[in-house]
Amino acid sequence: MVNVTIKVNGKDYTRDINPMLRLIDFLRDEIKLKGTKEGCGEGECGACTVIVNGNTVNSCIMLAVAADGAEVLTIEGLSGPGISGNLCRCTGYTKIVEGVKLAQSKLKNS
Repeated sequence: MVNVTIKVNGKDYTRDINPMLRLIDFLRDEIKLKGTKEGCGEGECGACTVIVNGNTVNSCIMLAVAADGAEVLTIEGLSGPGISGNLCRCTGYTKIVEGVKLAQSKLKNS
Protein backbone atom coordinates (compact mmCIF):
# COMPACT_ATOMS: atom_id res chain seq x y z
CA MET A 1 0.00 0.00 0.00
CA VAL A 2 1.08 3.56 -0.73
CA ASN A 3 -0.14 6.71 0.99
CA VAL A 4 -1.23 9.47 -1.40
CA THR A 5 -2.78 12.89 -1.03
CA ILE A 6 -4.61 14.24 -4.06
CA LYS A 7 -6.46 17.55 -4.16
CA VAL A 8 -9.69 16.94 -6.08
CA ASN A 9 -11.95 19.88 -6.88
CA GLY A 10 -10.24 21.92 -4.17
CA LYS A 11 -10.44 19.31 -1.39
CA ASP A 12 -7.54 17.15 -0.15
CA TYR A 13 -8.07 13.38 -0.05
CA THR A 14 -5.50 11.16 1.68
CA ARG A 15 -5.75 7.41 1.23
CA ASP A 16 -3.65 4.26 1.47
CA ILE A 17 -4.00 2.68 -1.96
CA ASN A 18 -2.66 -0.14 -4.08
CA PRO A 19 0.17 1.35 -6.18
CA MET A 20 -1.50 -0.07 -9.32
CA LEU A 21 -4.82 1.73 -8.70
CA ARG A 22 -5.81 3.89 -11.67
CA LEU A 23 -6.80 7.51 -11.14
CA ILE A 24 -10.32 6.84 -12.45
CA ASP A 25 -10.77 4.14 -9.80
CA PHE A 26 -9.45 6.45 -7.09
CA LEU A 27 -12.01 9.07 -8.13
CA ARG A 28 -14.96 6.71 -8.53
CA ASP A 29 -14.32 4.09 -5.83
CA GLU A 30 -12.14 5.73 -3.18
CA ILE A 31 -13.74 9.19 -3.02
CA LYS A 32 -17.10 8.35 -4.65
CA LEU A 33 -17.08 10.93 -7.45
CA LYS A 34 -19.03 9.14 -10.17
CA GLY A 35 -18.99 11.88 -12.85
CA THR A 36 -15.79 10.59 -14.44
CA LYS A 37 -16.84 7.71 -16.70
CA GLU A 38 -14.85 4.86 -18.15
CA GLY A 39 -15.45 4.29 -21.82
CA CYS A 40 -12.75 2.34 -23.62
CA GLY A 41 -10.28 1.84 -20.76
CA GLU A 42 -7.44 2.50 -23.22
CA GLY A 43 -7.19 6.30 -23.28
CA GLU A 44 -8.80 6.57 -26.72
CA CYS A 45 -12.38 7.78 -26.19
CA GLY A 46 -11.86 10.64 -23.73
CA ALA A 47 -14.86 9.81 -21.51
CA CYS A 48 -12.55 9.64 -18.46
CA THR A 49 -10.85 12.99 -19.07
CA VAL A 50 -9.90 15.04 -16.02
CA ILE A 51 -7.55 17.98 -15.55
CA VAL A 52 -4.38 17.31 -13.54
CA ASN A 53 -2.27 20.35 -12.70
CA GLY A 54 -3.81 22.22 -15.63
CA ASN A 55 -3.32 19.45 -18.20
CA THR A 56 -6.01 17.14 -19.57
CA VAL A 57 -5.33 13.47 -18.92
CA ASN A 58 -7.12 10.20 -19.47
CA SER A 59 -7.71 8.99 -15.94
CA CYS A 60 -8.15 5.38 -17.11
CA ILE A 61 -4.47 5.12 -18.07
CA MET A 62 -2.94 7.23 -15.28
CA LEU A 63 -2.03 5.63 -11.98
CA ALA A 64 -3.33 7.42 -8.89
CA VAL A 65 0.18 7.45 -7.38
CA ALA A 66 1.25 9.66 -10.29
CA ALA A 67 -1.27 12.25 -9.06
CA ASP A 68 0.11 12.29 -5.50
CA GLY A 69 0.42 15.96 -4.54
CA ALA A 70 -1.40 17.08 -7.67
CA GLU A 71 -4.55 19.12 -8.17
CA VAL A 72 -7.28 17.28 -10.07
CA LEU A 73 -10.38 18.88 -11.53
CA THR A 74 -13.27 16.57 -12.44
CA ILE A 75 -16.61 17.20 -14.11
CA GLU A 76 -18.11 17.73 -10.63
CA GLY A 77 -15.68 20.59 -10.10
CA LEU A 78 -16.92 22.29 -13.27
CA SER A 79 -20.58 22.24 -12.31
CA GLY A 80 -22.28 24.73 -10.11
CA PRO A 81 -25.71 25.24 -8.60
CA GLY A 82 -28.45 24.96 -11.23
CA ILE A 83 -26.20 23.60 -14.03
CA SER A 84 -27.94 20.67 -15.73
CA GLY A 85 -27.68 18.55 -18.84
CA ASN A 86 -24.77 16.58 -20.20
CA LEU A 87 -21.24 17.86 -20.66
CA CYS A 88 -19.84 15.33 -23.11
CA ARG A 89 -16.06 14.99 -23.08
CA CYS A 90 -15.77 12.04 -25.39
CA THR A 91 -14.61 12.09 -28.98
CA GLY A 92 -17.36 9.71 -30.06
CA TYR A 93 -18.91 12.22 -32.42
CA THR A 94 -15.86 12.16 -34.68
CA LYS A 95 -16.10 8.41 -35.19
CA ILE A 96 -19.84 8.63 -35.86
CA VAL A 97 -19.33 11.30 -38.54
CA GLU A 98 -16.49 9.29 -40.11
CA GLY A 99 -18.74 6.22 -40.20
CA VAL A 100 -21.56 8.11 -41.91
CA LYS A 101 -19.15 9.54 -44.49
CA LEU A 102 -17.72 6.07 -45.17
CA ALA A 103 -21.21 4.64 -45.61
CA GLN A 104 -22.10 7.51 -47.99
CA SER A 105 -19.03 6.93 -50.12
CA LYS A 106 -19.73 3.20 -50.34
CA LEU A 107 -23.32 3.90 -51.44
CA LYS A 108 -22.13 6.32 -54.13
CA ASN A 109 -19.62 3.77 -55.45
CA SER A 110 -22.09 0.89 -55.64
